[in-house]
Amino acid sequence: MAFGYIRVSDEKTDGTIDQQKQLLIHFMESQGLPVYGFYVDFDYSFTNPMKRKGFLDMYQEIIKKPTDIIIVDTPVLTW
Repeated sequence: MAFGYIRVSDEKTDGTIDQQKQLLIHFMESQGLPVYGFYVDFDYSFTNPMKRKGFLDMYQEIIKKPTDIIIVDTPVLTW
């Protein structure tokens, strides 16, 4: 089972939701991963995932049904 996670921020938008979703679908299909769904968050801080509804919904789904992989379209993080 594979899910995609998308987060769009006002600070730096790395493409629209649809663009990110299409990239994730393309990658998942190219790897033979079945696409079971996507979770999306808008304008939420990366530093606190527990305030992101999409992230929390994804977390609850994983607790109910163990997931093989979560694919995220994100730039490399540097601190």
